[in-house]
Formats: sequence, C-alpha cells, structure tokens
Amino acid sequence: MKKIYLLLAVFATNVFGQIQTNKFFADFSLEAYSEWRSRYISVYGERIYKNPIIQSQVLAIMKPKNFVGVFAGVTHITNLEAMNSNSGDELDYTLGLAAEVKKVQILLFATYFDVVPLGKFPDYDQVWFCLELSREFKLTSHQTIKPAVRLEIPWGIKGYETGPTGVRVYPSAEHDWRFFKNMSLRQRIGLCLDDGALYLSPATFLDYEVGLNPGLTDWLEVKLVSFRVIAPITSVSMYDPRQTEKIFSFGVALKF
Repeated sequence: MKKIYLLLAVFATNVFGQIQTNKFFADFSLEAYSEWRSRYISVYGERIYKNPIIQSQVLAIMKPKNFVGVFAGVTHITNLEAMNSNSGDELDYTLGLAAEVKKVQILLFATYFDVVPLGKFPDYDQVWFCLELSREFKLTSHQTIKPAVRLEIPWGIKGYETGPTGVRVYPSAEHDWRFFKNMSLRQRIGLCLDDGALYLSPATFLDYEVGLNPGLTDWLEVKLVSFRVIAPITSVSMYDPRQTEKIFSFGVALKF
C-alpha cells in the first residue's frame, strides 16, 4: 500500500510541475483528500466492507483557455484489517470533462473500478459512465445551497455482469453554512433511484450526510467529524443485501 501512495504522490507532483509551465492552460488546480471511514458503503447502498477503511484521492483539474475543462483523478481504498496485503484494496480511475453554461456546472465523466486482484481485470471490475448537473445559489453571505442531479450507467467489464446493467439517478441538495471564521457545517440530502442496476432489486434510497469542516488555511480543510446514513425507503427483494447503513468518518483535504 505504501508503494501505491508513493506512486500517487510522484504522479501528482509531476503533473503539477508540467502544467505550471504550460501557458496553454488558463487555470489548474490540484485537490487531494484522505479520510477514515467506519465502513465502506457504496453510493447505491451496498456494503462493500463492514470494517473501517482509509480512502484517499488525488484529483487534477485543468481548464484550457476557451475550451471545456478536463479533470482526472485516482482514488485508493484499503481495508484497515488488510494493510499488509492487497486484500480489500481498490483503485478507481476517473477521467472527465467539465463546463459551465448559465451558471450550471456540467460534468461528464467515466470511472473505472479496479478491485482485487488489482490490474488483473477480475469479473467485478466495472466502468461507470456519469453525467452530473448542478448549480450553487447564495442564500446569505455565509450560506449556500447546491442542488444537483447525477445519472449513472454502470457497465460490467466481463463475467456475468458484462455490458450495461441498468441506470441510477441521484437528485440531491447540499447546504453549506460557514460560521465563526473558517468553520463550516455542511449537510447533503439526496435520493438514489435505482432501477435494478448490477442485478440488485429496483429500489429508492435516502442518503443524508452532515459534518463539521474547519478550514485551517486557504489550502487545508479538516473533516472534523461526519455522519452519514443510507436507508432504503422502498422494499428490496430477499436476495438484495442492502439495508440501513450508518457511517462515521474524519479526515483532511488539500487544495492547491
């Protein structure tokens, strides 16, 4: 696992250095985070690992002059009970385009989920094709709200899940309230409308998260504590293992 983090750091440093010297790009930013989570629950409510995990990400965002922006990221997830082995490891690779039309942010991207054994293309590897629309509104000088909707099409690489397996739609709204200087109370509520993708039963899930995030500097933010609950609000079949899940997390985020 240490080798993976070292490779991610070298990759991010090289990319940042090359882009800084390229005048073609009007804007470039680098974001990273690492956080502890009490368990690994997917965005559609499936329990991947019941034990605590560490999830880390490096994301590079490039906005060429007069062009649509480009972003690329790598996410690493590991089960804390398997720190000395590849068991429980996952690497996710994301590549996408970003644009803004009349203050509406448009993201079009694909994520490849590389599960153990890494790089061997097992039957559970997947690609998700996603389209997301969002817009931020300023409520007061210290509060914003950001409604969004995301469409996902999970695509199996091989095995019994080969090809498109369904559609998921995620309408949501995020509220951010900044108080005291740099303290932020952030909460998000959303729905997962699942038509039975990845051969799970059609269902609707409620997804709510709230957390305190003090910003220590312009480039460093701490997720002091966060609580998230994902719960089915429609019935699922007896063969569908999804149920109400509660997740606690904390970590740090960097932005350059």
